[in-house]
Amino acid sequence: MRYSGIVVLASVTLILGGCADQPLGPGPQVNSHQPGATVAGDVATTFQGAIGPGSSYEIQVPPSWNGDLVLYAHGYVDPQGQEPLTAFEQSMLQQLPTLGYAVAYSSFSKNGLAVKDAIQRTKQLRGIFVSKVREPTRTYVTGGSMGGLVALALAERFPGQYDGALALCGMVGGSQAQIDYVSNVRVLFDAFYPGALPGSLFDNQPLIPTQVAAAVATAVQANPGGLAALNSVMATTFGTPLPGATPADVVTSLVSALTFDVRGFSDVLDATHGHSPFDNTAVHYAGSPDDAALNLAVARYTATPDALAYLAHYYTPSGALTIPTVTLHNALDPVVPAFHESLLAEAVDNAGDAGSLVQLTSSTFGHCDFSTPEVMGAFSTLAGWVESGVRPGS
Repeated sequence: MRYSGIVVLASVTLILGGCADQPLGPGPQVNSHQPGATVAGDVATTFQGAIGPGSSYEIQVPPSWNGDLVLYAHGYVDPQGQEPLTAFEQSMLQQLPTLGYAVAYSSFSKNGLAVKDAIQRTKQLRGIFVSKVREPTRTYVTGGSMGGLVALALAERFPGQYDGALALCGMVGGSQAQIDYVSNVRVLFDAFYPGALPGSLFDNQPLIPTQVAAAVATAVQANPGGLAALNSVMATTFGTPLPGATPADVVTSLVSALTFDVRGFSDVLDATHGHSPFDNTAVHYAGSPDDAALNLAVARYTATPDALAYLAHYYTPSGALTIPTVTLHNALDPVVPAFHESLLAEAVDNAGDAGSLVQLTSSTFGHCDFSTPEVMGAFSTLAGWVESGVRPGS
């Protein structure tokens, strides 16, 4: 089976554009208030300001505010990029005020895998809201992609500050799980397609996404069996095959993982002081036509305790959820695969808090590829649970 290079190049737009931020621009109508003032009336009110070095926030309070606040954490942004909010994020942030909810969101002080900074900035938003407006009746913490993990981290660490959490297409299995997935895809790609991408897992050339996609397209066209073998090994060894129902989907998932490595791993290493957060020294890769040859060819890496500790702290979910939490994930997500949801469910079950989690699935292929009804339906499920005290499906 042959894979089209055109398909690969077209699909690369899914990779880094998903769940990213934009400069926070003016709101629809601004009504100035002094800190601590109560917002009311028929005029939408917007507050803007700095929240940290290079980071800004925006708060929108609608007319006839219902007293509830929704905090939103955006997703991963290419370390050298500044991408706009995705369609589902824009729609969500526009829809919530029409239902009476105030919303608050911010950019972060850094791009890339900025979980540490994202947790800090998003946590600050509630205090800023209280200083500008007043104490909300209820506070919901939400986020998409990397921001979904941020929302989950805040829900676990500071449950007294939030009434419910919503993670959309979230990296909810944790940073380590995502790094391991991407790393294994890269070392296997290099084994099956030596030299197809310049550099290696932690030593990449500054390629732009379309260059990564073109290199992958050329390699797969020349040796389509290599991709089939790679996917078989991912499925056999880890139970995490490249997501996709069609050959084009699988190629998109491959490009997604490799682009994250090429574009983002230097940023990850900056956070871990150049130390490896990936360890495959004891992994026996299985499922290829010649496993012995494969295991000799695969590059080996040894993780350091400090790098592993960093990813655990920013962030591997403990599963200790004591507030209502809802997740929504694409069944075939090429960027943050749905195995993250299984890891979260296992952690929550082990912590004895399964009653605090409801997981929803969209049957579509794509990263954060949700319709407005799906997103607002997930939020409605959470809000109804918080307000009634009755877990959906109970």
